[in-house]
Amino acid sequence: MSLQCLLLTCDSTVLNITRGAFAAAKIGLELRRDSKSALELVTSRHFEGVVIDCDDVPEASNVILEIRKGWSNKMATIFAIVSATSFDAAYNLGTNYVLKKPLEQSRFQEVLDIALPKMEREHRRYFRYPVDIPVELHSHTGNVVRVQMLNVSEGGLAVQVPKSAELEGVLTILFELPSVQAKAFNAKVDVAWKGQNAAGLRFLYVTTECREMFGAWLDSLDAQLRYREAMQPEGGNNTQA
Repeated sequence: MSLQCLLLTCDSTVLNITRGAFAAAKIGLELRRDSKSALELVTSRHFEGVVIDCDDVPEASNVILEIRKGWSNKMATIFAIVSATSFDAAYNLGTNYVLKKPLEQSRFQEVLDIALPKMEREHRRYFRYPVDIPVELHSHTGNVVRVQMLNVSEGGLAVQVPKSAELEGVLTILFELPSVQAKAFNAKVDVAWKGQNAAGLRFLYVTTECREMFGAWLDSLDAQLRYREAMQPEGGNNTQA
């Protein structure tokens, strides 16, 4: 569940500096050396960060534009590395940070340290923690549908839905937050997507009290997952072209 970053560059110096910084921060790295394959990747996977070598890779600027127009990575932190491209032009494309070539290790590390909290918040917003909890969904007409939660994130959850169930409109969700003393959670949700046997629910309104309890629960899920990952052998970064 580590943060994931895409690097688009043909520059070995840029690769070595960024790879070292990401490895130290335990950030997974995917390398692409051409814009076409980078675009294919950002349309199929989620990344918390993207590093774009704007001038050494043809059409690299278009990758930034497409990321900002897309859905799954539009909130990603984008680092632009430039030589001929001006800082203003890079910022206008939608980048968060611009660094000048030749790239300096200390400067990139400084910027990465600043960007990490935002990247971690995006990870928390997007990441789905697998769970298995019974849930009740109440419609405005009083109809109650009992489903099973499959995963949960800061913004919503996915549930397994009986074939006969019809979910639509705004619903009230009820379930117990697991703890030594189980606590009741309720919120207003709407249906973000529906599949054959599952549905995605997006939070619309959560009270302050429930939001604080929910946040503490996500913290515990995150801690459990990090612990399990720490117990596993470390794998190397994927730097395939």
